Amino acid sequence: MKNVHEELSRLAQLGIVFFEEDGQRKRPVVWFDEFVINLPFDPEAGDTATAPP
Repeated sequence: MKNVHEELSRLAQLGIVFFEEDGQRKRPVVWFDEFVINLPFDPEAGDTATAPP
């Protein structure tokens, strides 16, 4: 639960996720059906990353 809360908080800071009050709870809401992220990768420039298992 802690990890989910932290990630949703980060997305809210970026304006990707919003929270609606639902009684004493906050419900995460998004206003789109799809979200695509494009990250450039240039192996010759030394761009490397380790993918999680």
